[in-house]
Amino acid sequence: MRIVSGEFRSRSLKTLVGNDTRPTSDKIRGAIFDSIAFEADMNSIIDMFSGSGAIAIEAISRGFKIAYANDKNRAAIKIINDNLKSLKIKNEVSVFNLDYKRFIKAMENKQVDLIFIDPPYAEFDVSEILEMISEYNLLSDHGIVIIEESSQVSLADKINDLILFKEKKYKSTSLFYYRKED
Repeated sequence: MRIVSGEFRSRSLKTLVGNDTRPTSDKIRGAIFDSIAFEADMNSIIDMFSGSGAIAIEAISRGFKIAYANDKNRAAIKIINDNLKSLKIKNEVSVFNLDYKRFIKAMENKQVDLIFIDPPYAEFDVSEILEMISEYNLLSDHGIVIIEESSQVSLADKINDLILFKEKKYKSTSLFYYRKED
């Protein structure tokens, strides 16, 4: 796995061995950041099921100022920290080792511009995660939530104050884009 663009372009990242995580491919990662390239004021990100930290690191590489990487797997946390250390960006990325509910509660009212959610497919109710993001006020007014899920999943057009405004399909993967209702 490598960084797609920005300051750390083409740098390799460590990933977990085995099937404990399903890393977001370079192609999908590139598509995510290309799709928000013209959004104003994208400076902070939450990578909620972080795995290797690739999404948070990609954001920092592309000029985001702060990233929060969370994963409940201790081996993933070690990989994330190793990747941050090798790129010398430990100060730009805050790393958490919590389940997603505790993480969201810990981040209450700490609004960010981009929230990326890529849970293990079919293991989590993404609607519940979106409800919690809304309830705990994690998304800035101009922010975007992007969910990576199986292309066989469909999500609601509206969850609390979050509105689905775009969906992109890539073979077996779909990306769902939400923002706050005006």
